[in-house]
Amino acid sequence: MDTLETTGFNPRGRRTLTKLLAGAALALLALPASAQQIADTVFHNGVVYTVNDQADFAEAVAVKDGRILAVGSNTDIDALIGDATQLVDLSGRVLMPGLVDGHMHPMGGGAQLTACNLNYAPLSVAEVLAKITACAEAEAEADPTTWLRVNGWFRQAMTPAGADLTAAILDQVPTARPIIVIATDFHSMAANSAALSAAGITGDTPNPSDGEIIRDADGLATGIFLDGAIWMVVGAAPDLPADLQAIKNRANLEAALAAIRAQGVTTILDAAAGPEGIAQFNTLRDEGLLTVRAQFAPVVSADETADPAAAVA
Repeated sequence: MDTLETTGFNPRGRRTLTKLLAGAALALLALPASAQQIADTVFHNGVVYTVNDQADFAEAVAVKDGRILAVGSNTDIDALIGDATQLVDLSGRVLMPGLVDGHMHPMGGGAQLTACNLNYAPLSVAEVLAKITACAEAEAEADPTTWLRVNGWFRQAMTPAGADLTAAILDQVPTARPIIVIATDFHSMAANSAALSAAGITGDTPNPSDGEIIRDADGLATGIFLDGAIWMVVGAAPDLPADLQAIKNRANLEAALAAIRAQGVTTILDAAAGPEGIAQFNTLRDEGLLTVRAQFAPVVSADETADPAAAVA
C-alpha cells in the first residue's frame, strides 16, 4: 500500500511543512479520551480533502511521529493540541494528499529552469533565433568551444504550422559555439553545424539502434536528431570539471524541486535516471533538504540488452 505525503502551504512562504503520512487515504479516527495523544503538528481551519469514502471533507488534521493521528473538525482536533504542538493555520486553504507524478525528468526539467530556455512557447523561427541570440550575447565572453544548450523548445507548436529548425537556421545565430536545442518532449533535438562537426556527424554516420538522424534528399543530416540519436551529439560536448558539474547538477535539482513543490507533487518517478542525478538526490536527502519522495528508472539502451546481467549491474 502506498504512503502519502501532504504539505501545509502558506503562499507568503512563511510556513511550508511536509510530512510523510502513512495509509492509502486520510482516515477519520474517533479516539476515546483515554486513547487520545498529543499531536506534534496540527493543521486546522482548512478544507481538508480526505479522498475517503467515509468523509470527503474535514477541517483539521493532527500528525504525530510522521503519521496521521486524527482527522476531523477543529473541535475534534483541539483535544489533541498540547503546549509543544506546532499549529499550522490553513486560513481556509485546501489540504489534500500529495500528488504523485509517475513519469518525469527532474534533472532535465531543472536544467531548463537554470539555462537558456524557450519556455515551451509557440514561437516562429525568427523568434527562436532572437531568443537564442540573446542567450549567446549574454555569454559573449564564453569560450567558443563551450556548448550553448537551449531548453524548452516546443517543436510541435512552432508557427506557422509545420515550421521547424535546421542546422542552417541555427547557423544564423552570431556565435561560433556549438548550439543544441532540446525539445520539450525530450525526443527530438536541433543542432547547428558547429555541434554536428564537433560530434563527427556526417552523411555516412549510421543511425543508432534507438534513434534517427533526420536527413535531407541528399542524405545529409539536417540538424534534427530523434531519441537515441540525440545523445550522439550531446555526448560530444566536453565535460565540465567534476566540481563545477556537481554544482550545476545541484542547482538544476534544487530548481526542479522548487517547481515540483509548487505544484503540490510529493512523489515522483525519474523515468530516465542517471548516476549524477541520483547522487544529487542522495546528497539532498542526507542533508535533510529533499522535499519529494523519489523512485528511479535508470536508462538501459537497446544495445545493452544483449547482456542483461551487465546492464542490470
